[in-house]
Amino acid sequence: VQRSARLWLVEKLRDYRNTKNELSERFLEFKGQASTREDALSQSAIERKRLENEFEAQARGLQATALEQREKVSQLNNQLAEVSARKESMANKLNHAMLQAYKLQSGRDLQSRRQQRDLIKRLQAVRIIRCHVHYWRQRR
Repeated sequence: VQRSARLWLVEKLRDYRNTKNELSERFLEFKGQASTREDALSQSAIERKRLENEFEAQARGLQATALEQREKVSQLNNQLAEVSARKESMANKLNHAMLQAYKLQSGRDLQSRRQQRDLIKRLQAVRIIRCHVHYWRQRR
C-alpha cells in the first residue's frame, strides 16, 4: 500500500511539476505578448503625438496665412475706397469743368439742374465715343 501511495504521490508530483512548467511557459508567453502590446501601444501613442504636433503646426501656419490674407484684403479694400473717392472727385470736377466750358462757349447760362444733367450726359457720351475712337485707331 505504501508503494502504491508513493507511486501515486510521485505521479501527482510529476503532474504538479508539468502543470507548473506549463503555467510558467504560458505566463512568460502572456508576459511577452503583454510587453509586445505595450510596445505597440507606446509606439502608437508616440505616432499619435507626432501627428497631433504636425497637425497643430499646420493649423498655426494656416491661421498665420489667413491673417496675412485678411490684412491684404483690408489694405486692398482701403486702396479701392481711396481710388473710388478720387474717381468720384475727378468726375465731379470734370462735370463742373464741362459745364463751365459749355457756358463760356455758348454764352448761355443753364438755369435748371435738369438742363445741366442732360448736358453732362451728352458731353460724357461724346467723351466716351472719342475714347472708343482713339482706342480703335491705336489698335490698327
